[in-house]
Amino acid sequence: MEIFTRVKKNYQMVHQREKRFIMSIDPKKLNKALKISFAALLIFNIFDAASTLLCLYCVPEVVEQNRFFAPLLTKGLPELIFALIVKFGLLAAVAIGVIIPIKRKHEMWIRTMKLGFSIAIIAASPFYIWALLTNFSILLG
Repeated sequence: MEIFTRVKKNYQMVHQREKRFIMSIDPKKLNKALKISFAALLIFNIFDAASTLLCLYCVPEVVEQNRFFAPLLTKGLPELIFALIVKFGLLAAVAIGVIIPIKRKHEMWIRTMKLGFSIAIIAASPFYIWALLTNFSILLG
């Protein structure tokens, strides 16, 4: 029984340390970082969609690598519109995270969510940059 007590005590210590860290982050700076990173993500998505469509319709030997979007982008206008709605609709969850104000009732959870969104967007940025550079090198090359 002693091992369970120690595990519980260690978990509580870790939880308190993480809570202190998250609560020490300035909410204004967190919101500012999230807004900037979301704006960058939105711009990356717009450029990615535009450059992918340009590649597909201007360079005949280019093939979309995404298995979900490839059939949608090559069929017709309704499928293309659906693909774009899905691509930009997924950003709605992140947009909600940007909009939600930090309130006292669920402050810890909202801060954690905003911090997670910021980290995820920053981590995804190199992949978007790689996709954009690949598309533009195809268009220019």
